[in-house]
Amino acid sequence: MSDRDVLMLVDDNGHVVEWHKPAEELFGRSPEEVRGLPVAALLRELASGDDGRHRASAQWPSLRIRPLLRGTSVAWEVRTAGDVATEMDRAVLKAAFTQFPVGLHVLDDQLRVVRVNTATRAMRRASVDRLIGRHFFEVYGVEDPDAEEVIAREVLATGVPVINRLVRGSVRPGAGPPGIFSVTTMRMQNDRGDVLGLVVSAVDVTERERARLRLDILGAVRERVGRRLDVIDVCEEFVDAVVPAFSKIAVVEVVDEVIRGENPPLAPVDPEVPLRRVAFRGRMSAHPVGDIRHLPFGTPFTQALSDLEPRLVPIEEDSAWLAADPARAEAIRVSEAHSLLVVPLALRGEVFGVVSFYRQEQEDPFDEEDIALARDACAHTALCIDNARRYALERAIAATVQRRSLPQQPVDLTTVEISHLHLSGPEGGGAWFDAIPLSGARTALVVGEVAGRGMAAATAMGQLRTAVYSLAALDLGPDELLARLSDTAVRLAAERAALPAGDPLHRVPLTAGCSIAVYDPVDLTCTVARAGLPEPVVVHPDGACDTVSVPEGPVLAGSGDAPFATTTLALAEGKHPGHGHVRARGRDPRPRRPPACPAGAGSRAERQGCVRRPGLRTGRGAPAGREADAARPDEEASG
Repeated sequence: MSDRDVLMLVDDNGHVVEWHKPAEELFGRSPEEVRGLPVAALLRELASGDDGRHRASAQWPSLRIRPLLRGTSVAWEVRTAGDVATEMDRAVLKAAFTQFPVGLHVLDDQLRVVRVNTATRAMRRASVDRLIGRHFFEVYGVEDPDAEEVIAREVLATGVPVINRLVRGSVRPGAGPPGIFSVTTMRMQNDRGDVLGLVVSAVDVTERERARLRLDILGAVRERVGRRLDVIDVCEEFVDAVVPAFSKIAVVEVVDEVIRGENPPLAPVDPEVPLRRVAFRGRMSAHPVGDIRHLPFGTPFTQALSDLEPRLVPIEEDSAWLAADPARAEAIRVSEAHSLLVVPLALRGEVFGVVSFYRQEQEDPFDEEDIALARDACAHTALCIDNARRYALERAIAATVQRRSLPQQPVDLTTVEISHLHLSGPEGGGAWFDAIPLSGARTALVVGEVAGRGMAAATAMGQLRTAVYSLAALDLGPDELLARLSDTAVRLAAERAALPAGDPLHRVPLTAGCSIAVYDPVDLTCTVARAGLPEPVVVHPDGACDTVSVPEGPVLAGSGDAPFATTTLALAEGKHPGHGHVRARGRDPRPRRPPACPAGAGSRAERQGCVRRPGLRTGRGAPAGREADAARPDEEASG
């Protein structure tokens, strides 16, 4: 104890013999005034407070008195009980440990439980006597006790509190599913700095954290699912977003027709409709990804596809529906799954498939809140699947329209022999080519492309190709033919602009490129005009190729109004002119100039560039033109 707490010393006759500085400050009396006075009379005088120099007795601190042996006599030392709780302190502590709804735990320096708040819901049924004196991490079911003990001892050693740390655990080991607690750990020490132990507060935030987790999962699904317009990719994105945050196992099975872009069936789904397993995350899959099969009748999966309602199913060994699918039953047994949630993938009564979520091992069983979350996440995924299905359908239709709009059989020409190649992209596009017989044994060679992809580009391509055929019958030169074709494209663009604002085609501009070469087998000349497409090439008998300088005119329906110019080539025996266009997927769809084939490059240059503008041979004994090599999969070639 400190001498600073000593107030006075009283002899065995009850008279004040020493009056220390703390007493002088507390009672407002000097040593000369009180020394030798009976302590009882002094205290009565101090308690009356008549002179206003000292405190009322209700404000006096608690006192501690102890005997001191001085020779053969006994003196009594009076000091303030600074380390003894006041009545107010004791009342606060009692209220905190019996009424405060926050878990309070007092531990000694060995992390043994000294005192526990019994007012919390979790502790009302707990036996306090069972807890007192035992190690904290022996009596509470903390998920990772070793890590938590390291943190607690660090607080003991440093005095730095750890505030609002999230800890999974339960009031006692094996007491039901674990909860989530916000734990604050602080060190206790007395006035002398001695470490007494720890005070640990724990607030049950299980519901708050679960709600936050559900929002995070739903946010991840909305952010990550639907980035790619492919049904299988959408399902892969979905399982990646929900595993393991929502469940450790997820299976997505989609109606097989939907993957091919066809319309989904309406509910209730016929049991004979096959479903394809397109995505899986977990320990063991009952069936391989890509497997197409009918779902067994009478299971939660077929029931969900019938009424479009989620199914929360506890998994037990004697569940009757497991016998209908032995492979799935074995996978569930191996995975140690104990809870199943089945949710249909449906939109506006149309059914795209079904999702199965499984929880295993230490995961909590699914509850009603999980059903609501899964329903929202699957509704978003169904919308993304429908978007991808519609895109795949439009892509297939556009590619079909484009293929059907191109020549289906080689043109029968008597004066020339042509070699052509057309590889369309998977989305379909607006590239086309034609060889049109003209008067005087001449032939018009046409290569064109409408900017863009899909149905808009394919239909515009068909319109321009028809226009070229009609204009070619007027026996026009290449420059005049391009000028009139551009006028046609301008009218088509104006029709698009006049469409209602809600029409998707209203926002798609129409721009096209075209190159026309008229070959005359009598004069052995080739007259070329172009609108935006690359310059033509000439392949020599030795295999070398040269680009031909042809002035570039404005693109069709573009903003430029410059006239189209022509260039006439004189073709010697064995020379092969050619023209065309190659466009890489994902680049600007407008016509662009490729690198020119260097002169004298021989067959290597032909393979790398010129061969994509396949050759033309004259009817005067020249060797047949080479067949074009296959274009790369990410390119659309036409020529």
